[in-house]
Amino acid sequence: SVIDNCLFDRFGSIGKTMPAIVVQGALAHTGHPFHGISALNMLANIYAKTQGSLEFVDEYKGESSMPPAWLNLRDLKPIYDVSLPFRAAGYISVLSFDSTLEKIIGQLKEISLQAFKEEVEKLDGQYQEIKKINRFETKEKIYYEPCVMTVQELCAVMKEQKGEEFEKFYADLYEKAAKKISAGEAYPDVTIYMMNTLMDYADIKQPYVLIGVAPPYYPPTHSDLIEGKEGYGTKVYEYAKKISEEEFGQELTAEHYFTGISDNRGKGPQSKDLRPQFFRNLSRFHDPVNDKFLRQFHHLLRSQRTADKPSFRFGIGTFYTRYMRYLKGLFFS
Repeated sequence: SVIDNCLFDRFGSIGKTMPAIVVQGALAHTGHPFHGISALNMLANIYAKTQGSLEFVDEYKGESSMPPAWLNLRDLKPIYDVSLPFRAAGYISVLSFDSTLEKIIGQLKEISLQAFKEEVEKLDGQYQEIKKINRFETKEKIYYEPCVMTVQELCAVMKEQKGEEFEKFYADLYEKAAKKISAGEAYPDVTIYMMNTLMDYADIKQPYVLIGVAPPYYPPTHSDLIEGKEGYGTKVYEYAKKISEEEFGQELTAEHYFTGISDNRGKGPQSKDLRPQFFRNLSRFHDPVNDKFLRQFHHLLRSQRTADKPSFRFGIGTFYTRYMRYLKGLFFS
């Protein structure tokens, strides 16, 4: 892009994680709302605590990532009925410079636990007031044990309890999910489908929050932060800036992270903290529900393991194309 006649050079691309959350409440008729708890209420509280939250923002040398944005949030009723929403789901885009997948999921678990507790306390507070004016409400209090799990944690419980039966269930579930992907459904929506089906299988009676991650996961990249090549990006940029200004009369400036989709994401994750955790985190939070989805990205993951090449992102267009060809010739000569 050109701003005030400056051509922008990006040192890297921002990382993207898309956590998916499914909440189960307690079923109740709307005529007796205190006999249950709405899953949508709990999810809405999680939404309120995370949408635009600066808690998830990373900072690097005068630049910041943008706060999270929810891209989908809804109840999972297949058709209309007069009960409280039993399940609700959504997915949230989290952009990052250096936050690991472990850190992001850990933050979401804490926030979800807090939201769960708050909704139960609010419901009980309402119940204590309505008891004063309704003689048929006689329970001492409303309480649900707080419960938040990741997909990995729930699957571990199912494996221990069900053994081979669970493995067969998962294989069948994957085949159904693969057909949905082949038919054009989006990965986040199919991830919600898989999590919801897993919860049906688990048949846990109490309210709880389940957290997964929808593929693909993009690690952040930065040409100055590649292991063994630290600072190399700055050296190349300074050289390119000199050529640009001397040969083209084009002022060149830089920003550290491009915030959109970019081929830079395939050049290998910046490794200062992410490299030791990157692949371990993928298996930890996607296994077993999302792991086979990720195999469809193995060509990208393999290239990220081996590439580790500093890369830059310039603009597009005829001028940029001629400009980049010129720089490429200089660099390779």
